[in-house]
Amino acid sequence: MGIAGQTACAMARRVVGDVNGGGGDGVGKGEGMKGMRVLVNGASGGVGSVLVQICKGMGAEVVVGVCSGASEGLVKGLGVDEVVDYRVHNPLEDHLAETFGEQHFDAVLDCVGSQALYTHSPRYLKPEGKFINIVGGWSQGVVPFIRNKLRPCLLGGTPRGYELFLLSASGETAREAAAFVEQGIIKQAVIDSVFPMEEAIEAYERLATGRAKGKVVVEVDNS
Repeated sequence: MGIAGQTACAMARRVVGDVNGGGGDGVGKGEGMKGMRVLVNGASGGVGSVLVQICKGMGAEVVVGVCSGASEGLVKGLGVDEVVDYRVHNPLEDHLAETFGEQHFDAVLDCVGSQALYTHSPRYLKPEGKFINIVGGWSQGVVPFIRNKLRPCLLGGTPRGYELFLLSASGETAREAAAFVEQGIIKQAVIDSVFPMEEAIEAYERLATGRAKGKVVVEVDNS
């Protein structure tokens, strides 16, 4: 119900809102993504591991998770139908086009921040589909957002919707995440590792590797 869970809930709401004509009425009802095909890049991460559970719990027909092969068992246990190992399939975009070129996705939810994944998205994302990126910062967030939103197709722009989503945490979204837990849609919180407060720097170093499976926790001593 923290930032990761709220971000995943808000991303699902954006997808469902588009499908249902706005408003996201299907969120939390277990059917808002019925029949949809969704790709989650970074499926084993803190946000991705919650997001795949929400997508399946909301009725998505197919959820494909991109992660390392070492995380395959983890993400399949969360409900992913098919795992794509980005280390084996490189370039990733070519593999997605070859495998899903005839059954395009309704949404690509990028929890890693891959410009190439968006640039090549017409090969595997429906024309009316939505590409949502949650990775911020100037190099991975602001600059790509400006380029992807403002560059027309005639000048090399990508003919697919693009959204850079940055969460503003709220009580409403936290309650939404709690509702998913109560309904059994979010069944598992994935914890990569736990560090004592005096090893907080090591915890950030683990996070910076980009290989954490789920959340990295720093334990605060309340004694």
